[in-house]
This record gives sequence, structure tokens and C-alpha cells, in this order.
Amino acid sequence: MLTTRDYEVIDFVKEFKVADTDVISSLFFPNLRMCQYRLKSISDSNKLKRIRDNVTSKYIYFHKMPNQLNHSLLVTKFYSELCKFASVSKFRVEPVYNDIRPDGAFVFNYNGIPTVGLLEIELSNKGFDWNKYVRFCSHDNYKPFMTVQPTLFIVSDKVKPIDTCFKYHIIDTDFTNLRHSFGIR
Repeated sequence: MLTTRDYEVIDFVKEFKVADTDVISSLFFPNLRMCQYRLKSISDSNKLKRIRDNVTSKYIYFHKMPNQLNHSLLVTKFYSELCKFASVSKFRVEPVYNDIRPDGAFVFNYNGIPTVGLLEIELSNKGFDWNKYVRFCSHDNYKPFMTVQPTLFIVSDKVKPIDTCFKYHIIDTDFTNLRHSFGIR
């Protein structure tokens, strides 16, 4: 029999498209063993599907397999890592704002300061399109969506910093420098 928390996990995976055992454990369970037990029950009841990652041997859970599995996993992992030190009040996956569609838009509170963030995952070799965010943040077209200019978080091992008119952080795909972008050591 599935519990209320099991249904919360199912809803979370449906919203974020995919999540691995570590992410689900850190967000919903007091320990990994309990998480593994409940995820097996969820999987056995056919509420979520799972595959095993060939590299890490961890299970990856999904409702419908996303087209870009690694990309979607990084969105979920970013959310999980951010929740470890900031209070995230809202997080939307792939919202559309005029001519941009970030991988995530979120509101979080760190040290008593509410902040709006936009998330971009960049894994391709084609390069990051800085211009769409320059256009978005430097014109009045973002104001119907946000009252403050958002901070852009780019998760990538390929993007190089540039001078631009908006605040951004480049986060490594292993998230080791996410805390550093907030001044946490």
C-alpha cells in the first residue's frame, strides 16, 4: 500500500520528469535505506518506472522517459542541491517567458533575501546563447513575469564567463561550486 509521502514522491518525479535515488532520499526520506524500500514499492505498483544507471548503479525514476535524460537529471539535482542551503518556495520546470524557455524558474530565500532565479543546463558543444538573456533582462519584456531582475544559474562544464548586464553564476555539473556562488565555503 502506498503512503501519502509515496504519492508526493510520484508527483515530484512527474513534475521534474526524472530523479535518482539520492535526490529523492535527500528531499523526502530520513535515510537512504527507507527511501530504497519505498521506491521499490512505488515501482512495483507501476506508479513510476525505473532504470539502473550503468555508471553509478543507482536507480533513476521517471513516469515517462525524458528525451534528454542527463539534462533532466541535472535540473532535478540542481533543485536538490539548492534545497540543502536555501529555502525554495517555488520551482517551475521549463516555463515560457516571451521568447525564452529556461530549464527552470524559481524563487528562493537565502540569508533572508528573496531571490528569483532562472536555470539553464548547457551540455551541448554549440555554445550558450547569452544573447537571449541579454535581450530578456535588458528590456521591459521580462517585467510582466518578474518584479526583480532574476539571477541566471548556468549548469555546465563548457560555458565561459563573459561581461554582461545581468547577474549570473556558472555552476559545474558536479555542483561542487554551487555553495561558493553564495559565498558558502
